[in-house]
Amino acid sequence: MDVYVWEQLKTILNNITEVLENMSAQLVALQDQVSNNNKVIDSAIALIKGLADTIVALKDDPVALQALADSLQAKDAELAAAVAANTTS
Repeated sequence: MDVYVWEQLKTILNNITEVLENMSAQLVALQDQVSNNNKVIDSAIALIKGLADTIVALKDDPVALQALADSLQAKDAELAAAVAANTTS
């Protein structure tokens, strides 16, 4: 095989290796992000379920329900800011 062709093949193989290494790093980063997102989603599900359970438990206690509503309203702005900060356009 001609030296020129051999050098060209080595260059192509090196380029392919570099691309694959970059893709591998990007895949790991994506897997990490998906894992983090799943943890946040699981936390939100637990929060919503817990809130629903609390509302059911307090259904006959209007004072406690109002206290719960007040507590939730106190966190509205903080939650809205967190959601907005972590929402992509």
